[in-house]
Amino acid sequence: LRKTFNLNSLKYDKPQVLNILLYAGTEGKPHTRPARRYLSYPNCGLPHSFGRYEHHLMMNLMICKTSWFSMLPDRICGEKLEKMHGTPENTIYVIWLMGPETSSRMFYTLTAYDRYYIQSRSVIRKTRNFFLSQQPKDFLNHENDYLMLRHEEAMDLMNGEGDELNQTSYIKLELFLHEEPKLVSFPTHLFPTPMMSDTIRIFPLSFKAINVLPPKMMTKQNWKRAIRMSRKGPV
Repeated sequence: LRKTFNLNSLKYDKPQVLNILLYAGTEGKPHTRPARRYLSYPNCGLPHSFGRYEHHLMMNLMICKTSWFSMLPDRICGEKLEKMHGTPENTIYVIWLMGPETSSRMFYTLTAYDRYYIQSRSVIRKTRNFFLSQQPKDFLNHENDYLMLRHEEAMDLMNGEGDELNQTSYIKLELFLHEEPKLVSFPTHLFPTPMMSDTIRIFPLSFKAINVLPPKMMTKQNWKRAIRMSRKGPV
């Protein structure tokens, strides 16, 4: 997904949806759709015209304009400081991906860059659950599943390196989705037979190789016989 967003259209402390995504698995392979693979629940109750999205996984790309003080665990203290020092320089932009519960975790790579593809900010994060609060003040201080842009960084991405006079009103975003890799186990009968046989080859000082049964299978007589043979010396 590639998208642009305008900083001037964002309301302060109001989470907004930038884009609604419908993840369908591998392109051209309907059997890889999330609900068909039990990655997520099917979307039941859709109108007939949207029935083709029954097995897709819906996610929302979210953004919120807030301040540094939203990261303080003490909400009351943060609000007081925000009223005293609520300047544009203290503004931050938080972007994250929200989705439902899935049988395996969903990751995403989110990159913000300028129009010349020179400057960028990129993170790899996990999708945030629908059931959790989507207000940045509730998760900024103890989680990191988001992309955060400081006001200065946002201005740099809008200007473009060496082109401050031609500022744009938007920032470009690029989003890639990843499913958590699954561990694959193989049946034991698929592995090749061990290279070691049931007998152990012992090379005594006489340099004469003899076949000896493993210790747990040797009797006292066999052990004495092996010692006598090793003392006879080379043939």
